[in-house]
Amino acid sequence: MKGLYVGKGNIKNRIISHFKKKDFSNEMIVYFTFIEMINRRAKFLEQLLLDHFNFPFNKNENNGKKKLCSYFSQIEVD
Repeated sequence: MKGLYVGKGNIKNRIISHFKKKDFSNEMIVYFTFIEMINRRAKFLEQLLLDHFNFPFNKNENNGKKKLCSYFSQIEVD
């Protein structure tokens, strides 16, 4: 599983908006994960991740070069 996008804001509206605007068709299955936190921490964490990892669906301030990914067995995702 690879990290495609990092962002902050209202999670429900964000997911609906991104499904309409971003082309996820090359991805077999798309999972969303989120953590609720205060805005100041969310801004910090978002910038920290963008500085270190490359998220293909982030256009602005995406300076990271490393891929953020994790590997799961089929049993773990079923």
